[in-house]
Amino acid sequence: MDKWIKIEDEIFSCVSTEHQFTIDNKWTTSYFSIDLKSNTNYLPKLLHLYENKIFFDWEDNKSRGNTSSIKFFDIYNDTVTITIRSNVWGIKDKSYERNLRLDELLPENKTSDDNSDIK
Repeated sequence: MDKWIKIEDEIFSCVSTEHQFTIDNKWTTSYFSIDLKSNTNYLPKLLHLYENKIFFDWEDNKSRGNTSSIKFFDIYNDTVTITIRSNVWGIKDKSYERNLRLDELLPENKTSDDNSDIK
């Protein structure tokens, strides 16, 4: 899965992702296109966020946004394009992300500073 968006704890596979920055505006606009034909369970979840104007945090493979909401929701030919506006946006630090994923995979009690658990 090359392109994706993770909203809170759920990962959505994407057809395309795009980000737009405006210098005189504090908001960043991001566009995510999702194939609904292959992912039929996505639509109700995304509509819930949109219709209830829910704010959330998200991330994709290169960036993340905080205090975000879906501003536009467009469906055409079994593809939904959601426009997300984020108050805070940034490029992810690769080493931080790697360590975060390792912490998720490895139990805390399996590593230590003295390496006594390594055989």
